[in-house]
Amino acid sequence: MYKNLLLGLLLAVSVGAAAQNTPRVAFTAGLQSTTVDPVWNPHPLALDSLSSTTARTGIRLGFIASIPLGNYFRLQPAFLFSAKGATQIQGLDTAKGKTFRLEEKQFINYVDIPVNLVAAIPLGGKTKFIIGGGPQASLFYNGTTSLTAFDTSRKFTFNELSDLPVGKEDGKFRILHFGVNALAGFEFGRVFLNAHYSQSLTPYLSQNGKEFNHTAVGASIGIFLGRQTAVVKATKSETPKDSDGDGVPDATDTCPDTKGPAENKGCPWPDSDGDGILDKHDRCPSVAGQAQFGGCPPPDEDGDGVIDSLDKCPKEKGTAANNGCPEPIKAPEVKKEVVEQVTNFARAIEFANASAKLLPASLPVLDELATLLTEHAELKLTVEGHTSATGKAAVNQALSEQRALAVKKYLEGKGIQANRIQTVGYGSSRPISDGKSEAEQAKNRRVELKTSY
Repeated sequence: MYKNLLLGLLLAVSVGAAAQNTPRVAFTAGLQSTTVDPVWNPHPLALDSLSSTTARTGIRLGFIASIPLGNYFRLQPAFLFSAKGATQIQGLDTAKGKTFRLEEKQFINYVDIPVNLVAAIPLGGKTKFIIGGGPQASLFYNGTTSLTAFDTSRKFTFNELSDLPVGKEDGKFRILHFGVNALAGFEFGRVFLNAHYSQSLTPYLSQNGKEFNHTAVGASIGIFLGRQTAVVKATKSETPKDSDGDGVPDATDTCPDTKGPAENKGCPWPDSDGDGILDKHDRCPSVAGQAQFGGCPPPDEDGDGVIDSLDKCPKEKGTAANNGCPEPIKAPEVKKEVVEQVTNFARAIEFANASAKLLPASLPVLDELATLLTEHAELKLTVEGHTSATGKAAVNQALSEQRALAVKKYLEGKGIQANRIQTVGYGSSRPISDGKSEAEQAKNRRVELKTSY
């Protein structure tokens, strides 16, 4: 009775879906080759070298429903009449009996109900590549088994059973078992061609301690029923074409082949200077910069190539080697012969003991020094006064300053500008000898002359 209910359900669902156009329903038919694993019921006298199993080729036909799940995917449940089974041949040991060959056949028919998730990939025009898979339930419909025995006298016996026992017990065929199904092929508008593969995961039969499963491979052709053009028009009106998938229909998309936001008419926001900051956020869109400066280069107020954050003189041009500051101007060096001449003049300048009074022998020397300064108008002079360590330090300090000042006043009297001469006194703080003897102390009573520009 359940067979009639099953066929009635299949017919009602197929006809109803076809009349509604959505989901689409297709009729399909094809052939498949089925094998059984493992080998069933081996005879005790069977010779392994003479045993073999042959697949059964049978029909597979029925209806497929196609339920759209977006632009590229669809759910495809199906009701399919499926002929399965196999043939087993066993060669027997004739030394122990007259039978030399057994040929056993299983021709079993099922209603397969696969539920596949299928991807339909456009290839151009109305052609699509389809691929998918999913679970499958198989309902036992009917079938026959037969056993033919051949003996050495060329006689055979034939036994056939057409009312197969069903149930979960050993030796009975299961009413329901489960497996997986996969398919791949091409769709040409309403017509499609595909190849399929199915494998049962739960046994369809248990016998003598073994569980048996079906494996099927085949190919089918099919055609969708109903008015295909009406479905296509409805789809086009409900889902405008959007080639780049950015949510902006091609009709209003300025860049239909490149994804972009709707506020920019479907085009990506540009980055003219390539600094990774879009022009709409870039304060300097034509010059590469950094995000922390709004897309502009780091500031360099004085334009010396050293950015302000690293420039120790941000308002004055400098060099990178000097941390953005100008290089210090080096004073020109006084010629060596002039320095030596002035140094020799200094050694000949003498004072009265404990006094800032110049001795007469020092005056010709100072006259030559004045002449030198006149000839070298750019030359400047520093006069340093020094004393010995005898006496109080405060007195020596004052005396050293007075001696340096006495030299300056004498040179001013010879026409040398006052601003060209500086004086300084060091007292007894910079001796050039230990000053233990009177001669040594005399060396410390001196002036030193330093030249510069």
